[in-house]
Amino acid sequence: MSIYEEKHPVELIVLPIQPVEKKIIFVITKNIVDEQLELLKEYGKVILFDNNIYNNINVSSLDFEYLVLDIREKGDREYLQKIENMDQFYIISICHSFERFEEYHAEMGVHNILTKLPPKQDYKSDFIKLLLQKKISKPSMTLSCYKSFIRLIKGNWK
Repeated sequence: MSIYEEKHPVELIVLPIQPVEKKIIFVITKNIVDEQLELLKEYGKVILFDNNIYNNINVSSLDFEYLVLDIREKGDREYLQKIENMDQFYIISICHSFERFEEYHAEMGVHNILTKLPPKQDYKSDFIKLLLQKKISKPSMTLSCYKSFIRLIKGNWK
């Protein structure tokens, strides 16, 4: 051991590994307007799924940050079902407000349900946070009373 090593011990600095950013798959049931599409393009590469082009290409081979699947189209739904390792992606549904409570959201395991994209942010990370941030619903006394009445009738009163 040298004199230098005795006076200046070497410390190992372990830096945390940055998590790999997940890609985002948008499943839509309403058209995305051009302004929203341009907004997405500002934050990364966007692929509007076309069954005739991408059907036989594995999603892991596609170069995108945002993949848009229109689940009103049978080919898009079938492609979504073929995706393995769905936990590697954030699934975000963009739908009409009256569709927010439909069963297909749970079937696809969506991370969030939106009726429109969030506004432009200075940083991509802030935009993604807004995409994933679940909306807190305003309490409704009428709806709460109705749900309580249904639970009472069904015998699920707790």
